[in-house]
Amino acid sequence: MQFGGLGVLAVFAWLLLKGLLKQQETNAEYQKELADNQIKIADLLNNHLSVLLRSQEEEYKCLTELCQSFVEFRAKWENHRELTKELRDK
Repeated sequence: MQFGGLGVLAVFAWLLLKGLLKQQETNAEYQKELADNQIKIADLLNNHLSVLLRSQEEEYKCLTELCQSFVEFRAKWENHRELTKELRDK
């Protein structure tokens, strides 16, 4: 009877160990899937940030051109005012 009890205990231990191994395999699969999803998210964020950066670079370029145009306009306007003043004074 004692051997029968040990056999049942051994079968129970084997089933428990088999279940634990299966659970570890499942956990490993979930961990791999999670890591893959994190990589996909990181790639999407990287792409999004690249698009934003390009957009900001374009915006900066446009603002720089606008400021340069304004400075040129201001210089021409000042020159025009001075010429107009000189003509009035003559």
